[in-house]
Amino acid sequence: MTSGLDIPSDATGSHLDERDRALTTGAFAVLGAVALPPSTVAAYASLLFDADAQGFVTTQFLVLILLYPAAVAYLARRG
Repeated sequence: MTSGLDIPSDATGSHLDERDRALTTGAFAVLGAVALPPSTVAAYASLLFDADAQGFVTTQFLVLILLYPAAVAYLARRG
């Protein structure tokens, strides 16, 4: 039984794989853009002012964990 579309079954799967790969790549690009400035500031602050790096790392980890689903949802809506 056909659905009226002339798309082979393997083409549909590869299209979904490509879309998933694009979403993941885009989400990691967003995470990288968000993570780079705070990590640079944290590195310099811990070196110059003898600040505790554990607080910076914990905060950045929590931000990235919360940001990843938001980035995927944004990219999925966009396109």
